[in-house]
Amino acid sequence: MYQNSWFMRIGTLGFHLLLLNMLFWVGLLIGIGIFGLFPSIVALFAALKQIVINKDDQKLPRIFWQNYKKEFLSANLLGFIYSVSFSSLYFYYRILHTLPSSVWVQLGSGVLIFVLFVILLSLSAVFPLFVHYKYRTWQYPKFALIYAVSRPLHTLALVLILLIFIIVYLRFLSLFLLIGVSSMALVIMWIGSSHLLSDQRL
Repeated sequence: MYQNSWFMRIGTLGFHLLLLNMLFWVGLLIGIGIFGLFPSIVALFAALKQIVINKDDQKLPRIFWQNYKKEFLSANLLGFIYSVSFSSLYFYYRILHTLPSSVWVQLGSGVLIFVLFVILLSLSAVFPLFVHYKYRTWQYPKFALIYAVSRPLHTLALVLILLIFIIVYLRFLSLFLLIGVSSMALVIMWIGSSHLLSDQRL
């Protein structure tokens, strides 16, 4: 468990963020990139749930790899759903730019932006839900969207904090490689944790 002194807690948290970030990159490599991305993210959130919600920082590598293997197929199916969504929007965008400018093209661009916003909202909440609730894989994007929309202040705070992280990590790429993914995942889990503790169903 964490020590009582605040600097020990911060130091311990920093170490675990570094460790989990390293495990994320290793999981990414093991899955040959594309097949390791979503299982690594899910495993990372499962380990962060242990820290944020269960207040226990023991056996984090074991928790990471257990969830990596256990949720490998489900996580990749979830990733496939989002990948198809983003790919469809990209092709829609390419089609729009081949058409001559008109009111219909402008309307189509507005629809594109709106759908992209909806998908990003869903993506912002899907991983905490994935490691906390048990639903069918295809249901997570829908429930994540409901979760994000029903808590607009938390979602806005999350977006602003993540934007700050992104700006910092764009300037300091080495810092991103060390703790970038795990620190941003920690923020997502931490902001949603109060509701994850109390909500039993969406």
